[in-house]
Amino acid sequence: MDLLFQNATVLTLCDDRPVLKGGYVGIAGGKIAFVGTAAPQEPAARTIDCRGKFLLPGLVNAHAHTAMCLMRGYADDYTLQDWLYQKIFPVEARLDERAILAGARLGFAEMLRTGTRHVLPRAGRCRARARMRHARIAFKRRTRLRRGCL
Repeated sequence: MDLLFQNATVLTLCDDRPVLKGGYVGIAGGKIAFVGTAAPQEPAARTIDCRGKFLLPGLVNAHAHTAMCLMRGYADDYTLQDWLYQKIFPVEARLDERAILAGARLGFAEMLRTGTRHVLPRAGRCRARARMRHARIAFKRRTRLRRGCL
């Protein structure tokens, strides 16, 4: 086993055992190989003590407007229609490819920082989707960009 997390409060997302207190999670070859409340038989090359910490699966962002994080906080306190048609859509229409790429990079960095491991993008323009795919290359090993439409 390559890595063993021990003494963690493990949130399994399994109905029969949703929480394991003092749990162990073993990683081998980049994949979860062991989950339990007793230490595994196999020794680990590296051990991390997670006492007082939670261990949970990566989060999934199933509706991402990733590059639009650039407009976070812009034009608050409007009705939805006014906010979209008078504020957001006019600004979004003026974003060039560099701005979309910068927003996508920032959005992916924020997702990685907060535990998001899978993303379903919701870009409105083909150009924006292409730039987001380009930005994703930098995060290829940590983020999975999924095709999808919700």
